[in-house]
Amino acid sequence: MEAINRAYETVMEYVENFRFRFDDEEIRRHYPESQYKKQFKF
Repeated sequence: MEAINRAYETVMEYVENFRFRFDDEEIRRHYPESQYKKQFKF
């Protein structure tokens, strides 16, 4: 059980400090070609 609690703490720390938001603006900033594909139907 102690190992599970440590693993949980590790995962939660990672998630809380993860920089990528997964919203549309963030995705466009990292993958600008995705906007072009939507706009021009590639």
